[in-house]
Amino acid sequence: MSSATQRWLPRVLLSLVIGGAALFLTTALQSKAPSRSSYVAILSAGISYQRAGAYDLAIAEYQRAHQLAPRNPAPLFDLGDVAQFRGQSAVAARYYHACLALRPNYINALYNLAILESATHPSTAITLYTTAAKQPLTAMNRTLIAESYFNRGYLFNKRGQRRQGAADIARAITLDPSLRLR
Repeated sequence: MSSATQRWLPRVLLSLVIGGAALFLTTALQSKAPSRSSYVAILSAGISYQRAGAYDLAIAEYQRAHQLAPRNPAPLFDLGDVAQFRGQSAVAARYYHACLALRPNYINALYNLAILESATHPSTAITLYTTAAKQPLTAMNRTLIAESYFNRGYLFNKRGQRRQGAADIARAITLDPSLRLR
């Protein structure tokens, strides 16, 4: 064996041993980490990222959740919500339509899609708000139903249908008195 080989061979062997030990420790530590493969954990992580403003990470988690549960509309709604917040109206609308294809009465998607349609397609927005407002009244969706009536009333007023507009706004205020301040 040459003297050059004698100098680098121990270093190479030591590097391999240290590298193997590091790989073993990394793998062992990762296997002890909680599994993120469950749908609920992934969707929750996406929501947390979205709330923190880490939208790219939220999108990745929502896409993973959708892959795990392709028949569940929630990740599609959440993807639309992020896109809408980012001003990507066409992308958001596609996600909301996909969500509604899975569950036609998904009130959050109906409401958000109606907001997107209000400026350019007010008749479509009125139809979406009408469908949202007809959902069963629960504590969870009371605000969305009230907002749907209010926004629909605004659109009717804008079209000159004042009687229908006033009736919708009155219904909205009955459901959510804080709307009176608008």
